Amino acid sequence: MAITIRDTEQHEKMLSDLKDLTNIPTMSKSLIQGGYLALRYHNLYEQERRENERLKAELRSLRGKVDVFVTAFDALKAK
Repeated sequence: MAITIRDTEQHEKMLSDLKDLTNIPTMSKSLIQGGYLALRYHNLYEQERRENERLKAELRSLRGKVDVFVTAFDALKAK
């Protein structure tokens, strides 16, 4: 499979960085490896995002429980 990249001067820094990141000296192989890395890190991001949302929901629930407890405790102290 051949990969043709036009205007490589525009992308020279990115391509050089990608070769360094993947430790692959050829441009086409480093681009393919970079694509796999992008997919992998996107999946990791999605997993972390879902976990973050779950933890936020749990925190909201726990805060609600604490608020109810504090309100009830204050009501008992007022009596």
